[in-house]
Amino acid sequence: MHTSNDAHCSPDRVDASGAAFTSSKAGEVSLLSKDHPGAQLPPLLRLSNDVLLIIIEMVGTPKMHDLDALSRTCTHMHGLCKPYIFRECSLGLYYAITLDTLERLPPSCVWPHIRYLRLRNACAHKELLLVGSWGPITYPKGPIEYTPNPELGIMYDGLLTHSILRNMQSLQSICLYTGRDNVSDISLAALEGILSIPHLRKFKMVNHVIFWPGSDDVHVADTQPLPTQASDEGLAPLTSFVYEVGMAGVPPGYPADFASQALSTILRRLAPSLSTLRLPSIYAPFDTLIETHWPLLRELTIQGEHQSDTPSSPFIALSFVNMPNLRALNLELTHRGILWPVGHAAPFPWPVLEHLTLSHPSPDDYIFSHLPPSIRSLSLHSWPTQSYDNYRKNGQMSMSAWQRLRKAPPLPSSTMLRVLRACSDVAGHLACLHVEYLVDADEDALLQFITSAFPSLTELEVHRARPEDTSAEPSWKLETLGSACAALKQLRSLYVHADLRDYPDAIRIPRRARYFVDEQHEWYATNKLLDEATALACMLAPSVRTIAFLTPDNAWPRWAIYSVHTVGDGKERVAQYLEHREARR
Repeated sequence: MHTSNDAHCSPDRVDASGAAFTSSKAGEVSLLSKDHPGAQLPPLLRLSNDVLLIIIEMVGTPKMHDLDALSRTCTHMHGLCKPYIFRECSLGLYYAITLDTLERLPPSCVWPHIRYLRLRNACAHKELLLVGSWGPITYPKGPIEYTPNPELGIMYDGLLTHSILRNMQSLQSICLYTGRDNVSDISLAALEGILSIPHLRKFKMVNHVIFWPGSDDVHVADTQPLPTQASDEGLAPLTSFVYEVGMAGVPPGYPADFASQALSTILRRLAPSLSTLRLPSIYAPFDTLIETHWPLLRELTIQGEHQSDTPSSPFIALSFVNMPNLRALNLELTHRGILWPVGHAAPFPWPVLEHLTLSHPSPDDYIFSHLPPSIRSLSLHSWPTQSYDNYRKNGQMSMSAWQRLRKAPPLPSSTMLRVLRACSDVAGHLACLHVEYLVDADEDALLQFITSAFPSLTELEVHRARPEDTSAEPSWKLETLGSACAALKQLRSLYVHADLRDYPDAIRIPRRARYFVDEQHEWYATNKLLDEATALACMLAPSVRTIAFLTPDNAWPRWAIYSVHTVGDGKERVAQYLEHREARR
């Protein structure tokens, strides 16, 4: 195990002049000097603690080493800085935690200051790891059966046995994760133990499978009832529970029913306090989501493949009627479905809904004609989005399960046009719109409709995909998009994904697959794309402040971000490159 922070638990310090700083029990600081026993405090320490904390926050935000230097000035400043220096801690777990390995953890003197803890489990299943060689990295092909391993399932148990997490009195957030392509186990006992820490409020788990080590054959969970592992103290009143399997997917051979049962018992106990819930559809206990009351839930996300060809309910979203305060609903699923069937008579279940994400939307879905006036944001794209497939041609995306996921192409622009027309009743309320479409004859009509029917848009994201069987066409002229979007007088941010035919090829790195390097991104962003961004800026309304283009990368595409400025007499618009930022998954 390792930590990214260094502990500075040294005694009182001595400055260059030989004066020593000491602190009293009340937290007051005095300056002791042989020559001047009554000397006053230095100007910095005459400030109140409130002002000093503001200074510490400002110093620590951009660069942590500046805050570290400030903390070394005197005992008083060291005491004020400690909660900021050690509030975030990352640990790598390479073996189970025992008494013999406790010394590899951060020293106990900093435990009370840790608020955000990230634990990276490096002990993933060997059969699910990337296969390396002296040549380029190769990726597993075909199904890889999951093999239960009790030693991996108890990796986190030592954190609870030795009360490590409970001694972190300020701990509010825990994230358990693995490598991008790896899958690790967590025992049900460890999961419930972590969730029972009284002061915990946010929990996130990525690429883990819930493991029951009570039997040599984990498949027994398919037929036997779930063992009782509930803590006597109950679970903490969590506000956020996020569970992702990422693109590593679910290992074939793992009994998903067991994880679903485990989540069902856990979520029933967390329901009264949760405001954010994110689940992989393969494990999501839909019956529990439907039957349980969620009084405070504001954001629900279900993502991924379902464990069967069709959901347990064909109109699954309308089953979530016990979520009266839902603000954001994100359904990113591989299958198509209808949320509101024709003839369904019922009040809209989420009267204060502000954001809706739907993968594979249907123009025949009556959900769009029932959206409430509170709606402000709409995201309509396929999942997993086809647009990212374009970036696997020159390199290898480091996601071994990508090819195993079922994919449906984006809607043709003519069909997307029908979907947006169905939203006409709330079009004037929308401030944010994300669309993905497949080019056909109605592309120009779609763009014109967006800019005429959605006048209040402040953010627009357009993903443009071409059918694979079409003949090569010239690069899409961004003037087409710019002239259409010129009518959006309140637009502030425009995100564009279109073919970048002259983007540099990824290069081959020894012992690695083809990789893009930062120099390629920087060169293309400051030469080719900068001109495109400036040309677009000159066509758009003066309100636009940000333009971004989607570009390829090794693991996931990134946005090349540009800020837009007005220069000269106020009529000339120029774009300035800011950064590359990973695109939303």
